[in-house]
Amino acid sequence: MVSREALTVAGRTMTGPEGLTGRDGAGGYPHPMSDAAEGRAPTAGPSAAEESTEPDQAWRIGAIAGVPVYLAKSWLVIAALVIYMFAPQVRTVRPADPAISAYLVAAAYAVVLLITVLIHEVAHAVVAVRARYQVRHIVVHLLGGHTIYDSTNNRPGASALVAVSGPAANFALAGICHLAAPAVPWEIGELLLNAATLANVFVGGFNLLPGLPLDGGHLVESLVWGATKNRNTGRIVAGWFGRVVTLVVLYWFLIRPALAGEPLGLFSIVWVGMIALFLWRGAGAAIRGGQVRGRLESVQLSTLLRPIRLARHTDSVAAIAPWLGEATLVVIGADQHPLGIVDPAALAEIPRSDWESASADAVAVRLPDPWVVQADPAGDVVPVAIALERSGAAAVVVIGPDGEPAGCVYARDVVALTQGTPA
Repeated sequence: MVSREALTVAGRTMTGPEGLTGRDGAGGYPHPMSDAAEGRAPTAGPSAAEESTEPDQAWRIGAIAGVPVYLAKSWLVIAALVIYMFAPQVRTVRPADPAISAYLVAAAYAVVLLITVLIHEVAHAVVAVRARYQVRHIVVHLLGGHTIYDSTNNRPGASALVAVSGPAANFALAGICHLAAPAVPWEIGELLLNAATLANVFVGGFNLLPGLPLDGGHLVESLVWGATKNRNTGRIVAGWFGRVVTLVVLYWFLIRPALAGEPLGLFSIVWVGMIALFLWRGAGAAIRGGQVRGRLESVQLSTLLRPIRLARHTDSVAAIAPWLGEATLVVIGADQHPLGIVDPAALAEIPRSDWESASADAVAVRLPDPWVVQADPAGDVVPVAIALERSGAAAVVVIGPDGEPAGCVYARDVVALTQGTPA
C-alpha cells in the first residue's frame, strides 16, 4: 500500500449485503507508509505498527506456506447472521427436512464464505511472497479479511499482480464450483456449490471496482504510478476514484431500489451503510497517505536531525548532566551500540548527592525497535517515518552511510511535518 514503505495491507475481503465478500486498504500518518489496503478493500484500518504484531481478539487457526492465519472473534457475528438469513432459504428449498438440518446447512454456508475469504487472502499472500515481500499474517474478521506484508521495494507491476490475484482466485473457484455443482448427486451439496459460485463471483467482481481501497483501486494506482513515475499521485487518484465507487455502491444498493419502491430491510440498510463507510474511510486514508508521503519525500532528512552526544553506559550522571542542554544524550554499551536515550526527567529525580555514583545506564530509556535507523541525511524523511511508525518510539537515532551517528529525529517533528505545521 512509493518505492519504500512499511506494511502493506492486502486483500481485505469484505462481507457484502447478502453475506458475500469484498476487499480493502489504508494509509495516512501516523501510518503514512501503510499500503492499503493498509492493502485493499475497505480498509480504513489499523496502523502498520499494530498490524505487524499478532492480531488482538483473534485465534490462530493455522498457517499457509508459513504465513500465520488468524480468525477474529468478530467473524462469529457474521457467521451467526449468515445462519440466521440463509436457514429460511434452505427450508424453502427442502420444506420436508427438520428445521435443525436447515441451520446446519446454513452453518456450512458460513464455512463456505470463510473458505472464499481465505482463498482470496491466500492468493494475495502467495503472490506477495513470489514478489519477495515478507508476508506477516492473514486475518479473517467481521467484514471479511486482510493480508499484511512488508513491501519495501514495491513497484507498479508487482503491486498490480498482488491486487489482481485475490479476485482471480475467486473467479477460478467460482468456475470450479459451477462445473462441479451438476455432478453432485446430493441436493444440499449442489445448493452449497451454487451458493459458493455466486459468493466468489461477487467477491471477485466487487473487489475489482476501480477505486481504493478495493483491489481495482490498486490497479488504478499502479497504472497512474507507472505512467507518472509517482506512486503518491497514483494513490491520490485511486483514492478519489474510491470515493466515486462509494457513491455508486450507495446508489445501486440503497437509493436505486428505494426510488423503484422496492422494500429495504433494516439489515440491508445497516450493512450497506457499514460497507460504504469503510470504503469512504479507506479512500480518504489513501488520499491522505499519498499527500503525507509526498510531504515526507519533499523534505531532506537533515532538516529534522537534532544533535546528539554519546555517553558510555558507565559514565556517571554527574559527567553527562552538563550536556543535557546541548543535545540528546544517547547511551552506548561496551560494544559501542546504542542502548537508549537519557531521560531528563529520570535524571532530575536522582539527588545531586548521588550523581557521582549513578550511571548513565540508570537514566536511559530503552526505546522499542527499530529506534536506530540507517539513513542518508541528504535523502528524504521516509525511512525514518517508517521506523517511527513500526516501533511507536518517541524518537530514533539516525546512523549515516559512514556508520557514524548523524543525529536524532523526534516523532513529534515528523507528525508536525505531515500535518503541515511547524515542529
